[in-house]
Formats: sequence, C-alpha cells, structure tokens
Amino acid sequence: NVVVLFGGYLFARLFVDYPFVTYITDLGSALGFWDVMVSGIKCFLFGTIVALVCCWYGFSVRFSFTEIPQATTRAVVRCIYLCFLVNVLITAIFFI
Repeated sequence: NVVVLFGGYLFARLFVDYPFVTYITDLGSALGFWDVMVSGIKCFLFGTIVALVCCWYGFSVRFSFTEIPQATTRAVVRCIYLCFLVNVLITAIFFI
C-alpha cells in the first residue's frame, strides 16, 4: 500500500508541482481510520487465502511430478477467485 501511494505521488509529480509535504498532509486528511483498517484486514485475509489454498493444492499432489503444474494452475485460479470474492464482501460490509 505504501508503494502504491508513493507511486501515485511520483505520477502526480510528473504533471504538477506538488511538494511531498503537501502530499503527505493531504493524504493524512483524506485517509480515515477505517480506510487503513479495512486495507489491513484485506491484506491479512488475502495472505491467509493464498497460503491456505496453495498449501491445500500443493499437498494434494500424490503420485507424479507431472501433477505439480496442474495443481499450481488450479491453486492460482482458486486464489484469484477467492480473493476477488473476499474483496467484494469486505468492501460491501464496510463501505455500503
């Protein structure tokens, strides 16, 4: 999140003269407690989902090394789907 916010500043800096101190001040007034809290919750849940799903599919490989790419592909697809679903649910709970 910090990298994205800093990247946003660098991008804005390309087009307008925007001092870094002013950016930080404006950012502090624009972000509320719940914005930061929800971002932290999402990061924690996404990390948990990726770890659990990848471990589940990784340990499901039983007989051959050729199963590993298939399990990896299934894990990636499932992680993307579940992270998207959790993102929608968390956003709906906190912001709607």
